[in-house]
Amino acid sequence: MKALFVAASALALLAACPATAAVVLVTPGVGGTFTEQLPVGGVGSPGVYGVELRGGVVGAADWEIGVGRGTSQTGQFNQGEFLWGALATNHAFSLTWTPSLLSITLDGVKTVTDAGRAAPLTGNTLKIYVKGLAAANVTNVDGTAFNQPITSGQELYFYSSNGFGGDGFTATGTVALTPGGRSRHEVMFKSGTFIAVPEPSAWVLMIGGFGLAGAALRRHRARVACPDFSDYLRLRANRAKSRSQ
Repeated sequence: MKALFVAASALALLAACPATAAVVLVTPGVGGTFTEQLPVGGVGSPGVYGVELRGGVVGAADWEIGVGRGTSQTGQFNQGEFLWGALATNHAFSLTWTPSLLSITLDGVKTVTDAGRAAPLTGNTLKIYVKGLAAANVTNVDGTAFNQPITSGQELYFYSSNGFGGDGFTATGTVALTPGGRSRHEVMFKSGTFIAVPEPSAWVLMIGGFGLAGAALRRHRARVACPDFSDYLRLRANRAKSRSQ
């Protein structure tokens, strides 16, 4: 009976928890809810908590790179100029986000970090949002391979069931941006927490598992509260026999 109880409990837990820690794409509102990490200042504050690639003002082909806890805010924007060229030009990116560091490297030559504007990783999900004349393609997040394009107006959510192992992640891919225009054209990397809602099939497994566990407990209690009456009679007979000897 103990084995039945353990098996039933394990079935319920397996139904509730993903079998692997691979990063997967999720859709808030369908498979669960997402709470975004807000920039310093809270709701309505400019910029993002994370990385913001946007139009620059120095030259006709320049863009700005914002990294930190409030990328567009006065005194918070960690600016680094980069020559983007036309929208058709793809630039490789490598984003590293850990509980102690946030940095992005472009084309292997330009790196901007959150030094002085610490934005430690929070949550279990990387959100990438593209707007205006911009595009991105994600090839890897925390060891999971992708070939995932992101076009203007799209926002995608890369979810790790174990919170990226607690030590953060590296994401790679390409970005393409039209220069100028400041925040009219952007690629943004944000973090947050996704809470998954089990699929109907998973609910069936969970309910079945808890049902088996409950049945096992009821049977165990029944045995404790109501011992076999024949055992009681044999016990009395043995006691009577020992007294007569």
